Amino acid sequence: CGEGGVREYIEEQISKHNLKSRVKLHNYTSDVESIYNQNDIFILPSRFEGFGIVQIEAASCGLPIIASELAITKELTTKYNYGELFEYNNPSSLAKVMLSMINKDLNYYSENAYIAAKDFEISKISYEWKMLFKNLMSN
Repeated sequence: CGEGGVREYIEEQISKHNLKSRVKLHNYTSDVESIYNQNDIFILPSRFEGFGIVQIEAASCGLPIIASELAITKELTTKYNYGELFEYNNPSSLAKVMLSMINKDLNYYSENAYIAAKDFEISKISYEWKMLFKNLMSN
């Protein structure tokens, strides 16, 4: 979902490889949840991520995650066991993980995704920030 500097390139690749019937690019929307809810798995093929909020957004919709093996994706995916990782910048590794997910119980990953998302609810995060500031002020 979204716009950006590489969208035209991505559209060219979709056309070049005859993937128009299998790949859909969505325009920017403030209702990303509705897009997540139309899918069964979320793939995050990033080459870099700061925190990876998109991963948490997808998890909050119960989507199993397939992510490139970056520090933050590895940390979250391993901690919550809500998906699988593929070798960074390796399309063959991504394809292998995608094929393996076809034969797995996605409900297991989905349940774990919902559990993970609870750790990032606004009330919990705001409480943690409040406690951090309180501790800093008392020191």
